[in-house]
Amino acid sequence: MRKRMLLFWDRHVMALETLVCHNQDHNDPFDRTMIARAKADGLKFVTHDYKISFYEEPCVLSV
Repeated sequence: MRKRMLLFWDRHVMALETLVCHNQDHNDPFDRTMIARAKADGLKFVTHDYKISFYEEPCVLSV
């Protein structure tokens, strides 16, 4: 299996700074970067993690 680096561009950083989370206990930087990436790139972030539903972002889809 070939590994590739996941690039993080300026638009992802800008989206990261705009994320709104209504749960102060959720500080997972990996989750935040993946949500920001989905937001910036117009993608859906689909998850079963209930903590992600505290992010009020249209790109987050909790199942």
